Amino acid sequence: MKVIIAGAGKSGFAVAQTLSQEGHDITVIDGDQKLLSEVSSLADVITVEGDSTIFAVLRKASVRKCDLFIAV
Repeated sequence: MKVIIAGAGKSGFAVAQTLSQEGHDITVIDGDQKLLSEVSSLADVITVEGDSTIFAVLRKASVRKCDLFIAV
C-alpha cells in the first residue's frame, strides 16, 4: 500500500517506522530537512521537503497515486 505521511515529528516518525516495517511504500512530507534526514536514516521511506498544504509539494509526493494520506 502507498502511504503518504504529512509530518515528520514524533507521531509521523512512529507511523512511518511501523508501516515501513510492515512493507508499505511510505513517503514522508515535512518542511524540516533535519527531521526528514532522521526519518530516512531509521526507516525505509521516501522524503519530500516542503509544506504539505501546497499542491505542488503534494504533486511531487505523488498524492494522486496514494492509497492512504495521514496528516500528523
